[in-house]
Amino acid sequence: MPPSPAERRAARSRAARAAALAAARRHGLPTDAPVVLGDQFSVVLHLRPAPVVVRVPTWTADIRDPYPHVAGDLAVGSWLAGQGVPVAPPSAEVPPGPHLEDGHHLSFWTWVEPDPAAEPVAPTTQAGMLRELHAALAAFPGDLPDLEPIARDIESGLGALARHPDLLSADEVARLRDAAAELLPRARRPEVDVQPLHGDVHGNNLVVGRRGAVWIDFEEACRGPVAWDLGMFGWDADGVAAARAGYGDVPGLATFARLRALHLGAFLLGLRDHFGDTEAWDSSIHWFVSLL
Repeated sequence: MPPSPAERRAARSRAARAAALAAARRHGLPTDAPVVLGDQFSVVLHLRPAPVVVRVPTWTADIRDPYPHVAGDLAVGSWLAGQGVPVAPPSAEVPPGPHLEDGHHLSFWTWVEPDPAAEPVAPTTQAGMLRELHAALAAFPGDLPDLEPIARDIESGLGALARHPDLLSADEVARLRDAAAELLPRARRPEVDVQPLHGDVHGNNLVVGRRGAVWIDFEEACRGPVAWDLGMFGWDADGVAAARAGYGDVPGLATFARLRALHLGAFLLGLRDHFGDTEAWDSSIHWFVSLL
């Protein structure tokens, strides 16, 4: 009998964790008491008591080459830290990477301890921080991909519909395909000004430490319209108000908010073979399609 999705996830997590700890040992880092900070699309471990976090992409490696994303993450994070932008920087304790260990690309980062007493970052504050981040990123000197990888993720998700014919209703499938026909060209030709972006802006990519909130996880850093980074602000009236408070009028906000929803719904579809048994996976797909 083939392994279940849960068994496949557990095996991949074990392999990624073993690679992370092997790389950590080679660099003299403690490996006796790692704390799991994340274990879905990447394994993320705090190598306590060292102020070091190791991040290992796992399932996203099935749909793209992880190396350029790990390298871009480090390049953008390092550059922003040098500009005084509030980010969790690559580790100064050991060479941050990218490292290749047993087929896994990984990187080392500075641990920022969350403040347990901190309130979540309000949307208006997030939008203001994002505007400052974009102002700094505009001068980033390195190469970054455009939104073509997003378009490929969407096409991969649409291809997965044939494997899951009973997941979406006929109306939902039509809505998804119509949105892709409309929005994929905007991913490939945005028709508005583009610049370097974070690429994956949401509340979980802000860590609130004792010195305030810092940005993390630039694996999706790219060049695109600022409306792509503001996409999640465009899904409801409160988010739109927060975006406008921080930015004023944002060209293309409604369009790229829908593109963001299309991408996330398609991305979840593309990985449903591995995660469809997890809580809220399918309901999340339905919700993203409803936003289209």
